[in-house]
Amino acid sequence: MCFFKPENKSTAVKLYNTIFDAPAGKDGFLSYQNSMPIGMKGTFIVISVVDEKFYMQTKTVTIDAPAAGKNYVVYSFQLSEVTEAQLLAAIKGLN
Repeated sequence: MCFFKPENKSTAVKLYNTIFDAPAGKDGFLSYQNSMPIGMKGTFIVISVVDEKFYMQTKTVTIDAPAAGKNYVVYSFQLSEVTEAQLLAAIKGLN
């Protein structure tokens, strides 16, 4: 699961429209241009559960302008195993 928490807003956007079998250069998420404009600050929180173990990463970003000729920006994530308590603390600690 991937969420984006805008800075100083009491909401989170669940990024759920994943494109799995897209042509080269088009993989990732469906456009969120209207809800995550260039310059918006916030934090991604990515969570997974595999074999009853929690994995997570948070990444604070400012949404960048796409590179010339592109209409998307790429953010990469490297999840690490965490405890349930660490996961809950990360969620509660989002600004």
